Amino acid sequence: MKRGIGLAWVRNEMAETGNNFTIRLANGSDVVATVLDHSVYDPEGLRLKKIKKLIQKPLNHLKPKKPENFKK
Repeated sequence: MKRGIGLAWVRNEMAETGNNFTIRLANGSDVVATVLDHSVYDPEGLRLKKIKKLIQKPLNHLKPKKPENFKK
């Protein structure tokens, strides 16, 4: 999806698919929200597993090198 999702209580008469709402965030900015007709739920956690796999990749190229004359 590459966008934020949220859950909100909406009156029945306003809960038609495609209806848009303006929501004010905690930081004061406004965003437009749209009522969807489908779930954005990932019951198998496939997206999360994909992200976890990326995070767990070795970062050997980022390890600092010890100076050659380093002594313990």
